[in-house]
Amino acid sequence: MAEDILRQIIVERTQVSETTVSFSELGKMWYEIYKENVKASTVGNVKSRMRRIMKTLGAITSDKLEPSVINKFLLDCLQKDNLRYSVVSNDKSIIIRILIFGMQYGFVKERNYKDLITIPALNKSKKDDLKYLEVKELESVIKQLIALDQKK
Repeated sequence: MAEDILRQIIVERTQVSETTVSFSELGKMWYEIYKENVKASTVGNVKSRMRRIMKTLGAITSDKLEPSVINKFLLDCLQKDNLRYSVVSNDKSIIIRILIFGMQYGFVKERNYKDLITIPALNKSKKDDLKYLEVKELESVIKQLIALDQKK
């Protein structure tokens, strides 16, 4: 069903030899196919992320969407919006998937977007130096402590 909708949109666009679409339209086309192939929880997560992405990038036409524009958007997410690195990295992944989809159907220039779109290492979660026991390890420690206590 989603593929039929996409084919119809592509036919309509190619009939008038128009291959420029807004990033929002391109995202909708990609999303219609994507949502059919993932779990419902993933669909909700991606839809939420796309709303934020499209607020800023959605109106830009596919022929004007340069990697530098996307990089600026991602940097603003880190610095101005103070989003965590992992959140922005997920947004980057969605944007790249949409662009690759756009390349496959002639809406976006062929480029190596994975290399051109980057995120500076800001707002990364800090790893603590604490070591945690796995459940089985903890159970073993407790059994040993109980055995020691019973020997007294």
